[in-house]
Amino acid sequence: MLKMTSTAVYHVGTLPIGTETLPASSPVKVSGGQYVVGLFKQNGVQNAFMIMNRDYKQESSAKITLKYGNGLLMTYSPGLKKWIDVQHIKSGTTFTTVLKPGDGKLFRIGRK
Repeated sequence: MLKMTSTAVYHVGTLPIGTETLPASSPVKVSGGQYVVGLFKQNGVQNAFMIMNRDYKQESSAKITLKYGNGLLMTYSPGLKKWIDVQHIKSGTTFTTVLKPGDGKLFRIGRK
């Protein structure tokens, strides 16, 4: 089991009643669709996030901009049950990930 603590949940796109949009201070910015964004801490450090496609009918390409500083972006592979390196990042790095209808992806920032 992954040992992480949820710190916040936000919505991107049209906001359902009772939800909040990503604040300007968020280390993750997402555009390009209807998403739920979860932020997590691991070992007391805010270094992980999950992006979920709220559209259960259509695939979506999420454009993600990160403000974590320098590090290694990784995604968790449930099938392999391990973290997979995606790319080295710095503050302002932008990348795109494709999410199937209703799907989500978990990412974390590690040291280089």
